[in-house]
Amino acid sequence: MGRLTFARRDVVGLGPGAVLALGRAGAAPVVLRVGGEVWAEGELCEVEGELGVRVTAMRRPGFAGRAAR
Repeated sequence: MGRLTFARRDVVGLGPGAVLALGRAGAAPVVLRVGGEVWAEGELCEVEGELGVRVTAMRRPGFAGRAAR
């Protein structure tokens, strides 16, 4: 489907409601991984005519997360 790569410092501000543009079309559940570890789950959505990911749940142990602004 698509892959985005982020440094750990870039995902600290992600939380439920955060949207990441992928630039592809399709529909499927999404798992966001950092360093091979599951950090979040999401769903595909449209972002300004492109495919994106809406974060629905943070799964990183010990990481509360917060909604992106």
